Amino acid sequence: MIMIILSQRRQIWGTFTHRNYCQIFLYGLYILALGILWHGRVVEATVVVAGNSLALNEAQATAFASFFAKLKSKQAVSIVAIGGSMIAGVSCPTKNDVMNKNGSEADVECRRCAYPSRFVRWMQREYDHSSIFYENRATGGTTTRTALPMLPYLSRDHRHDRSVDLIIADFSVNDEGTLRNKKTAKHSAEVVFVSTEGMLRYLLQKHPNSSIILVKGFCKKSLAGAQHMRATSLYGVAYIDPAKTSSFHCINQVPHPPAHVHEEIKSGLVQWWKVFASLSSSRRFSNALDTVIPPQDPVSETNSRVCYEPLSMFDPLDTYMAGLNRSLRIDTPMVSRGDWRLSLDNGRSDRAAWISTEDKSEIEFSVMFGSSPRVSIVYIMGYDDTFGDMEVCIRLDDRSSLCNDTVVLNGCCDHGLVTQSQLKVIDFNASPHTNASLRVTFIKGTKKKAEIRLLSSC
Repeated sequence: MIMIILSQRRQIWGTFTHRNYCQIFLYGLYILALGILWHGRVVEATVVVAGNSLALNEAQATAFASFFAKLKSKQAVSIVAIGGSMIAGVSCPTKNDVMNKNGSEADVECRRCAYPSRFVRWMQREYDHSSIFYENRATGGTTTRTALPMLPYLSRDHRHDRSVDLIIADFSVNDEGTLRNKKTAKHSAEVVFVSTEGMLRYLLQKHPNSSIILVKGFCKKSLAGAQHMRATSLYGVAYIDPAKTSSFHCINQVPHPPAHVHEEIKSGLVQWWKVFASLSSSRRFSNALDTVIPPQDPVSETNSRVCYEPLSMFDPLDTYMAGLNRSLRIDTPMVSRGDWRLSLDNGRSDRAAWISTEDKSEIEFSVMFGSSPRVSIVYIMGYDDTFGDMEVCIRLDDRSSLCNDTVVLNGCCDHGLVTQSQLKVIDFNASPHTNASLRVTFIKGTKKKAEIRLLSSC
């Protein structure tokens, strides 16, 4: 039955970018059929942990068992937190905490204040464990979708070039921000699901020994949260809503909450963790789901494809914080015209970017292509007169100034009235295993600036 559904799905499935709701409906039927077939095993493997239903797949049950064993035996473990500005702790410290501190020092204070950092400090005390390496890699304005091309960096322990032991991911605030426009909310919700599905697919395939937790840090009723839960249920990955624990009290949470809200979320996470640890130690997950990863749909949602090994990676934060030991080599673009520059948006180090304010400014990226040539660009879209458009084209011949296949990245307007990063995956008409030059030109018009957060190629 599944093979029949998959066969039909490959024939009729298009991309969300065309907003074909019939295709979305058919994709929903596929998920429904898959869910029906799995329902018996899911029910059998599901337990309730501090108010949250949980059905782990076999690989995740094994990964968590290994993680708990390392904690108890005082072995070194690595933990990373990924998400948007809320996870980066923006507005978490008081003004007195960051007064008279430069941008980098204030950023450290913000990240220390965020709930994942509080949770890790609790873990260090609880397990009397001093060998926990932790890094908060959250980036302001990032959604699940725009995090996809960053996953090869975000998900590794770069000190030892291996997978991290625990990934705490929370994109709930920014993903919810993409659903504020009621006219496009259904389509946007499906994009959130497909993006989350793409992230989990990558992590489970590339890092099967990493334990994964998706957290719903935004405590209000959330359509995006429903899509996160839907994807984690499909893959057998832990999803935690701290608001369902008895210790959490949701009050008019804002996107950048103060310290006491982060403390509440941490407390809910701790309560969940304690129950989960006791269940894991008693082998309650012996009936874990088989690690089944649905086949990749070759044409579904182009922007959910992750470069497992990017051949070129231009990361402004990586460049700005040069000197850190990271496995991805640091590539630097060349400004061929105008005022493109590496800078911090509003002085925030979680928003490093290449920024231009001058019309017709050009910046060029030398990229390498593999067997499936494509480029991923993360850029900023606003809802007012701040961010302008960019034209992206490719030069396949270094001896020629001719630029082909021009694509426009719109800097305005997000009808949900939010300023967030956007992801564009471009399939250029380039030959496999070749090099090219990618040119980005700022078309200012009446706008103020353009901003590139990341560029990578496969």
